[in-house]
Amino acid sequence: MKEGLDWILLGIAAVLMLHAAHGANHFQAYLNANQEDSYVPIPIDIVVEVLIALVLGVISIVGLNSSFADIRMTEKFKKETWETICPQPSFRVHSGTRGALFESM
Repeated sequence: MKEGLDWILLGIAAVLMLHAAHGANHFQAYLNANQEDSYVPIPIDIVVEVLIALVLGVISIVGLNSSFADIRMTEKFKKETWETICPQPSFRVHSGTRGALFESM
């Protein structure tokens, strides 16, 4: 039942986002028709509608994807050493002419 609710929330979020885009398009057409040259911000109702659609969309996507991996992977890397997990060259590795210079010392 929860998965069905997540799909419904995702649909509502998509419809809200499309409606906000339509409203922003109408607002832009209004500004062009009235020859507004100064900066006019987007109306607050469109901004609120986009934010609500974004929150609903994120909540529904998180609800639909329930197979998240555990962040702490201590069981997987318990027997590994740091050198095998993140191999980096040690300071004793020299290349080029400086390596020959330091090896003679």
